[in-house]
Amino acid sequence: MTNHLRTWARRALALAESALSHLGLAVVLLVAGYAGIIGIDFGSHWDEPTMIRVVKEALARGELLPRWYNYPSVSFGLSLASAAREIVSMSLLPSLRGSSDRPLALGTLIGGHDFLLRTRVVFLLVSLLAVVWVYWLVWDSQKSRFQATLAAGLVGFSWEVGYHARWIAPDAVMMQLGALTLLAMHLALSRGSPRWSWVAAGAAGFACGTKYPGGALLLPVCLCAAVVARQTVRRAAGVLRAVAGALAVFAAAYLITTPGTLLEYTRFLTDVRAEYNHYHEVGHPGGHSIEPGMPHLRAAGEYLFCAALSRYPILAMTAGALAVAGAVALVRERRIQALPLLAFPLVYVGYMSLQRAIIIRNLLVVLPFLAFLAARGAAVIIETAGRLPRGRVVASALFSAMLAANAASLVRAARTVARNDDPVKEMIAYVNDHPRQRFLVTARVERELRGKGHPLPANVVARSEGPDEIALFHASEAMSSKELVAYHHATALRWFGSQEVNYNYYPSWGGRDRIVAMKLAGARALFPDLWKAD
Repeated sequence: MTNHLRTWARRALALAESALSHLGLAVVLLVAGYAGIIGIDFGSHWDEPTMIRVVKEALARGELLPRWYNYPSVSFGLSLASAAREIVSMSLLPSLRGSSDRPLALGTLIGGHDFLLRTRVVFLLVSLLAVVWVYWLVWDSQKSRFQATLAAGLVGFSWEVGYHARWIAPDAVMMQLGALTLLAMHLALSRGSPRWSWVAAGAAGFACGTKYPGGALLLPVCLCAAVVARQTVRRAAGVLRAVAGALAVFAAAYLITTPGTLLEYTRFLTDVRAEYNHYHEVGHPGGHSIEPGMPHLRAAGEYLFCAALSRYPILAMTAGALAVAGAVALVRERRIQALPLLAFPLVYVGYMSLQRAIIIRNLLVVLPFLAFLAARGAAVIIETAGRLPRGRVVASALFSAMLAANAASLVRAARTVARNDDPVKEMIAYVNDHPRQRFLVTARVERELRGKGHPLPANVVARSEGPDEIALFHASEAMSSKELVAYHHATALRWFGSQEVNYNYYPSWGGRDRIVAMKLAGARALFPDLWKAD
């Protein structure tokens, strides 16, 4: 008995030591989860009414098929899982058990605010698994807890990931499945394991079942399967069998998530054709349309390297530069194995750049790849800095400060959502803090200032008096402008109110209103009807 107790004690101690050794991962998850939860009640999102309606109608019919395929069905499945409490409660009610009224009663229960928030939490928690996969990937490849924490923190502390992960939408979920695919490909390549290449194929199939462009993960998965097979069997027939196996696993995983592809193929084809036309031909209103090709590619690159990995452009560009350095180092170290790991972001961004619609949430799936490469680039910098006295310590401290700044920004933004900060109050404080800067306000902003009893500050004017003024206006005043753009990282100088979304990339956001500060010349160019020259 004593020996058994000692054995269990040793195991418990070893487990505790292992958990403490990965404390960085726990900190990233706790901070990202805290920020996500306190900001979960952010208002409305344009996709959510449709997503909830599809679940309500499916339950009202007593079916498990969504009959809606503009998105594949992983999001439908997650939303359905969020309704487990209602489904169980209906099943336990004697008056409704087996009743024909049960599906209708279920459909009525779904759609309340409590269900909405619970479903957002489910999407948030599933999306934050990306942090785990990225940490595991870097830990396994570099055996460095610091680099692993850096990569995980770049994903988990990213404001872009943070606010997107709260949405009942497929993009952040596809991001974490992309991260899982990346991890499984690394494990397959580093261990020469066909089984891990099958895991990668399955994760890619689930990613495609979350949003159709996730199918682009199939290319690096097939390359991975081919490289692994080449390491083991070396014969062409064996390589082809490995690729065929990956294709089969991918297809099976996709069909598990979206069986309506076959069961309702007519409706499926109609919806997919409409979505393709929306992205490729028509574009998206609210500033989300752009010329395909180089203009779209430049805008995508600007987002990925100037906004995606930090709210502060200088830190985002630093992370982007680290990712480039990491990619170069990866190619030099493992040229053949690097190809499958680098293929996806290049192919995916290139494909999305062929579309007329540009909605930056489609690029979230690239972020785990960038974080992985940025951690590798940071390792190169730290190693190079080690040639100087205390160089490693200084470099590590700077990267730690970058993570701390991102974490603080993430939490601060989430708290504005929880408090639902008053944009007028924030704007007045900002104006008073900049007495030498003149601000031009719209008539609506002026009325709000006077209506709330605030004296008009001396540096606020209602008619333009010079080109150096900063324009202040409500976002809702400018939504109808045909000149609106949603693909530049610095269109607005800043905005006041709840920080539940990046206004520069969602200027037609239909949630809480905010007051936007923009250089007058830019405001007049984008909103000519609002800012006519005096």
